[in-house]
Amino acid sequence: MTESRVRFSEEKLASEFLYPLTRTLLTSTTEGTAQTIGTVRAESLGLLERLVVSNQTGTDADLTVYFVPDGGTIGAANREITAISISGNTSVDLTDLAGGLYEGGTQIRAFASTGSALMLMGHIRGLL
Repeated sequence: MTESRVRFSEEKLASEFLYPLTRTLLTSTTEGTAQTIGTVRAESLGLLERLVVSNQTGTDADLTVYFVPDGGTIGAANREITAISISGNTSVDLTDLAGGLYEGGTQIRAFASTGSALMLMGHIRGLL
């Protein structure tokens, strides 16, 4: 019986990967308490591929979303969606309203005009 071995001459790393944003029921109602729903992984770039909001109530609620650079502070300069009204009992794909290529460490943060009404979810494509 002979032994067969495979020799690997190079190591290949994935240059792209998907990772989810945390499915978050927004309880914060002010900019200062905006919740972090995801962070672009260090040493990579992040491309927002999907961002969806679902209103869990029968009442309209407004959503505001920020993409805060690593070391930055939340504010108008990094707000990408400003007080968009989400009708009660509906889901809206926000991907075309926000998105770009973000540096590692960028935080995606959000708050709603009404606590415990909006569920935010999505995913990012990471690029090495």
